[in-house]
Amino acid sequence: MEVRNVCRALWGVLLMATAGCGAQDVNNFTQTVREAPSASLAGAGGATFDAALASPADTALDVPVGTPIRIDFSLPAGATLPRLLGPDGQLPAQLRCDESGLRCELLPEAPLAPGAAYRVIVDAGSRADDGSAMARSRVWDFATAQAPRATVAPLVPARGAGGWAPGVRVEPLGGAVDVALATDEFADGPWRVTRATSIFMDPLPLAPHRVHNLYADIDGAAAIHLRVAIGWAETTPAGLGAGLNDITMLSQHLGVAVGDAGTVLVTEDGGDTWGMAHAGGADLRAVFMVAPDNGWAVGAAGSVLRTADGVRWQALPGMPAVNLNDILFVGAEHGFMVGDGGTVLATADGGESWAPVAIPTSANLNAIACRDALACTVVGARGAILATTDGGANWTRHAAVTRTDLTGVALLADGNGWITGHGGLLLAGGEGYGWNVYGTTGQSTLAGMTFADAHHGWAAGTGNAVIATTDGGATFSAQPLPEALALAAIATVDPARLVAVGRDGAGNGVILRTDTGGASR
Repeated sequence: MEVRNVCRALWGVLLMATAGCGAQDVNNFTQTVREAPSASLAGAGGATFDAALASPADTALDVPVGTPIRIDFSLPAGATLPRLLGPDGQLPAQLRCDESGLRCELLPEAPLAPGAAYRVIVDAGSRADDGSAMARSRVWDFATAQAPRATVAPLVPARGAGGWAPGVRVEPLGGAVDVALATDEFADGPWRVTRATSIFMDPLPLAPHRVHNLYADIDGAAAIHLRVAIGWAETTPAGLGAGLNDITMLSQHLGVAVGDAGTVLVTEDGGDTWGMAHAGGADLRAVFMVAPDNGWAVGAAGSVLRTADGVRWQALPGMPAVNLNDILFVGAEHGFMVGDGGTVLATADGGESWAPVAIPTSANLNAIACRDALACTVVGARGAILATTDGGANWTRHAAVTRTDLTGVALLADGNGWITGHGGLLLAGGEGYGWNVYGTTGQSTLAGMTFADAHHGWAAGTGNAVIATTDGGATFSAQPLPEALALAAIATVDPARLVAVGRDGAGNGVILRTDTGGASR
């Protein structure tokens, strides 16, 4: 009701501007325009000439801009020219009719503005082609819908000679918008855009290992607050004592991390803030989310937690009392858990039941990866590498290439893969190629490797850097950390956005994230 009253008030102002009357005459003028009789009502044939608004409806609100203004006449109306009034007075317009001259469209020379009141008038005395006159004025009012507000999303910062260029993608959804970008340290702008556009500030010397506040002011409205992490920046929640052992990111926003003492943390903003979803119980060593409402965590002494709603995590009883070190699903139904003593458990019904799988090793198994539903690889203590090509029905042990404990495995779609181990060991190879020692890094331990695509990969480990590649492993480089840490896992959203978990020198949990692929300069 308030919107309708506001529009009526606008129409009243509109009438004053176009009719030259004062405010005290608005109501009288409206009545006059709608009902003023014509001195000549009929042409030679004595027919009645009248009109009705077909589109949009009279007094309609939130009419989409671009809606045709259609008028139906009772007689051919080629000689009639209705008036179109807007916020700034009368608008130039033309009347175009079909062959019958009865169905016509009023065409403004310029598009109607969003969020504005309009009036269409066919004046009393307007004549049809046969000379018949309009007996009374016909007046219709409508208001166009407000323009959709521009949406803003952060972009991966671009690297320039002067530093990082933070930016946003703006989708104005019609019309031009003014955009101003600023950080806590720097201000600049504005920019003007006319369609979905990427907008960057000039490269700035933004400090590494920090999450910077980025403000996007759209059309002078309240600034939209975004957060940009340059290099690896810490986002550990206050008071977190438990060390963290694994993380998975389901989307750009949703992620789950697990750790000691039954800790389960959830983020809904890409790793910027975290909430406690579960605490208490055995240490959790790995997590896998089949879907936002279907997740699993495994850990010490056969501890298994499951969520069926993404909120509550409940213990799954009856599991073997061995340390379970990793879990993975291939689709919603088929999954594996691996653990100490050569333990491999498999499910074919989405986790409703788990059965042991015979495997030719008694080594502690630390990690599993699958390229598809059939090809999987397991790695573990004393250089154990085992593989299946039939979905886990049969497993083959590879010839040992090292006696070093292996901690993680990553398989790529093209069949290549990487294995990490103690002493900073890296193995390269894959199914059908065999595995060979690639080399060692400066870390005392590499805890696992993850890839965002065939080219971009990162290895978590102990030390003051993350080992990264941007060329599929042809070369590796060290990405500095804010301090020496023992990182246990890295999860990728895309080649730029990553989240890592682990523990600091005191054993307390730590979380890092980056919006620059880990690069700090």
